[in-house]
Amino acid sequence: MPELISASTDQEGFAPRQAVVNALRRWWMLALTVAAGGCIGLLASFLRPAQYEAGFTVTAIINQTISGELVEYSEDVQYESVGGLFYAPWLLERVAARAAQEGYPVDLTYLLEHTTVERRLSAWRMRVRHADPAVAEGLARIWQSVGEAELQSAYASAIRADALQLHLDSLESCLARAASSPPAGVQCASDALPALQQELKQTGKELAEARAGARGLSSSLVIGPAGFDLLPPRPVTAPRAQLALAGALIGLVAGAWGVQLRFDGARLG
Repeated sequence: MPELISASTDQEGFAPRQAVVNALRRWWMLALTVAAGGCIGLLASFLRPAQYEAGFTVTAIINQTISGELVEYSEDVQYESVGGLFYAPWLLERVAARAAQEGYPVDLTYLLEHTTVERRLSAWRMRVRHADPAVAEGLARIWQSVGEAELQSAYASAIRADALQLHLDSLESCLARAASSPPAGVQCASDALPALQQELKQTGKELAEARAGARGLSSSLVIGPAGFDLLPPRPVTAPRAQLALAGALIGLVAGAWGVQLRFDGARLG
């Protein structure tokens, strides 16, 4: 077999072109290290604990008879409010507290790292993973229960906010008429201005509270009940191909480095 040579007999340092030539001459060493690395990566994928995934889906559509015609951005904002509620840290914290009460050993940090929320058109898919399929199923059921209760509460607040907004508009209109000309109605009489101003203040306060409780939801959304589309939990396919490829690449680098060390040893010797 030809001896390894340097790119220049009088120049020290790394020569990329010659390193490639040396690696090709020692291809069998590279093949061995690549195969060994791939096998180690594949073995590591089998040794990893299996993960089980459970979840549910929530579907929402926009009632355009209520919302009117919307641009695409406005539609996205309304749809995103549903997923944002289910993945909000404050809601996951409630899920973690409920799970702890029912004996599931998880906390907020675990849920943030092992839950996903994915939108598919007008449907939201919520997923949670755990090494124990029973725990994964329990967490999915708790998440669905807590999330749907909060969703219904927020939707009721959105409807109330719309009603309060209409009432506030009517009070402002009445106040404007009372200030500009003597109205025909008793409610908008000029001597009723102090009561109108007080009601305006109270209605504005209630409207702000209702909007905060709506958590970004719109009353034009029509939200269906959550459906468990991933129960019983299914094992998540281990990324065996990715780990094997990563091991093979590490083996390739290690092999190339070994060839270079062999070259440096021969050159210095």
